Amino acid sequence: MIMKIPPTPSSADNEQPLNPDAALPESADTTEESARANLPGASLPSTIVPVALAPDETELPPSSTLTTGLTPDATQDELTTATAPVQAVERDPSLIERRKDVRNLAIIVAGWFLLLVLLPPGHEYPIIDDPVYAESVRTMLNTGRYIRPEWTQANLVGLTVWGAGWAKLFGFSFSTLTASTLALTLPGLLAFYGIARFVKVTAAGALLGTALLAFNPIFLHLSYSFMTDVPLVSLMLISCFCYLLGLRMERYGPILMWVGSLIALWAFYVRQFGVFVPVAFFLYLLLLGLFARKWRWWHIVGVVVPTGIVMLLWYLSERNIPPNAGAMHAAGLNSKFLFKEPWLRVFLLRSLVLLPVLALTTWAALKIRWRRLWLVPLAAVAVVWCMYNLELPGESWVLMNHGPFTYRLGDMAITFPQQTYTFGALGNIIRTDGIDFYQYEQQQLWSPEVWRGLWALGVVLGVLLLAKMADALIDWVIKLVKRDWNVALSPVVACYMVGAAVFIASIAFAADVFDRYIIGFLPFVILFVVRGAANWKRVAWAYSIATLIAIMVFSFMLNADSIDHDNARWKAGNWLHAHVYPNLVGGGWDWNGWVNAGQGSNTYIITDGEYPGMRTDRAFPYFSRLGGFTTRYVYAQSSPETPPLPVFLEDVATP
Repeated sequence: MIMKIPPTPSSADNEQPLNPDAALPESADTTEESARANLPGASLPSTIVPVALAPDETELPPSSTLTTGLTPDATQDELTTATAPVQAVERDPSLIERRKDVRNLAIIVAGWFLLLVLLPPGHEYPIIDDPVYAESVRTMLNTGRYIRPEWTQANLVGLTVWGAGWAKLFGFSFSTLTASTLALTLPGLLAFYGIARFVKVTAAGALLGTALLAFNPIFLHLSYSFMTDVPLVSLMLISCFCYLLGLRMERYGPILMWVGSLIALWAFYVRQFGVFVPVAFFLYLLLLGLFARKWRWWHIVGVVVPTGIVMLLWYLSERNIPPNAGAMHAAGLNSKFLFKEPWLRVFLLRSLVLLPVLALTTWAALKIRWRRLWLVPLAAVAVVWCMYNLELPGESWVLMNHGPFTYRLGDMAITFPQQTYTFGALGNIIRTDGIDFYQYEQQQLWSPEVWRGLWALGVVLGVLLLAKMADALIDWVIKLVKRDWNVALSPVVACYMVGAAVFIASIAFAADVFDRYIIGFLPFVILFVVRGAANWKRVAWAYSIATLIAIMVFSFMLNADSIDHDNARWKAGNWLHAHVYPNLVGGGWDWNGWVNAGQGSNTYIITDGEYPGMRTDRAFPYFSRLGGFTTRYVYAQSSPETPPLPVFLEDVATP
């Protein structure tokens, strides 16, 4: 027999959540456990405790005599011994949940440090735009002030000051700058777990979601860099966590709102999207007051005042500064579509480019009710129609270096759309050659058929994800119509507003779109997916764990290959550069940006493929796991008109 014990309210500060029904409905099916979890005073889900009964017993006896088998004259020792099972039943469910959280947080911390052991973060080379951001740190160390680089649109000062502080303590190097990013990554992951628990995700679901975020191949790759993406997202998550904690607490809530605002403004000074956090929570508090009649004036002050002061100071400091080269370049690209006829088509086309990689890296069980299954074919028709009708002749909104692809099966031929092919878009991190090094000739990883099949799987998963989002949106609108404000205006709405704002700004207003832009709204999509974990059964959990393992293995091998490849690339570049200096060596976007001040070369190059007509001076091996656990090579090549280079000298450090 199973006895279900209702939850006991937490005694900490005698404070209750702002909205007891904190779960935005994932479906109309509500279990008894989830219903009890949303009762006033219940801060955590109820616990089901097994009680051993005799074979012929069908229900728990109502009296203490029947329960213990003792008479009223029993001694105190007999009572203590006999009532032990009853005391076990009366355990505080909140204590059990807290122990789960402590265990899961320990798993996250231990797992992250284990990952750093398996994939050591130390390296002396930049990744993607690191040359621009690292140079801003070096300039601050040399001059004592911040000078915005010419080729960046981000505010950046928040990241520059952070990196300069680390460099001041440990010395300037890319390893130090990477460590500064990793120092923000782990708190961001812990904050995501806390956010998930605040919005009523089960402990297991929150742990699964944190693993999906940590092992996202793009998130993991950028965690080993000095790019703005991961610091921005980590600070946004920490800010959201502080806001949610502040909404729950009455006594210390306003203080926590101030803390959340200051962290969000730090994120704003890394990249402008950070301001969406206080804006979203201000709008949430405003809606809560207008419709639910729950005005939290001191909480509103904690959001509005620091944000308003800092934004005013930022405006006054920026208004007389002319736009830099990066801003003017972006404005030129935006002028072709922004607020013009192609704007909606560009937005939808870019969304479809990112949809497969987003769905593949948030892959988990999704529950759609039978009466809403019509949303799946509707989403499928909409996605396929857009893919084949948004590309107009003569227009190229997404740059590709892959031509049209036709898949043939017997007499049947399927021609795939070109501009929505995620793994073929220039500038993306995950491409057909693994982790791509922009402007660098790299070996292909798998066959075109495999990559197209992976893309098609991502489209299918994307259709299911869109259908599930539509399902939840319908439920939310119904709650609004019924004026069920406790559910319709739960705190998770503010988190979703942050994610939606980042998504729209990244896709609709950016001059270019790359797959790494999903990092800004990825945590909120994962949060949406794992909020359904309370209704998962064994099959759904087995499915979700299996897909998580697949993502983890792929991400680990992909990034391990990237590290080995980068080490070989930079070893080849350093060797060639040492022999031909002061001549330039062409080695891709990151090499050219850091060593050559952005200039390339066709006389001396490093490449994965031996160019015809060029002389190979030396080959540098690296190990490729996803390439079949084989050894591949990076080649140092020279023009045949140049004198041969010696190959017996030792490798040298980065100049």
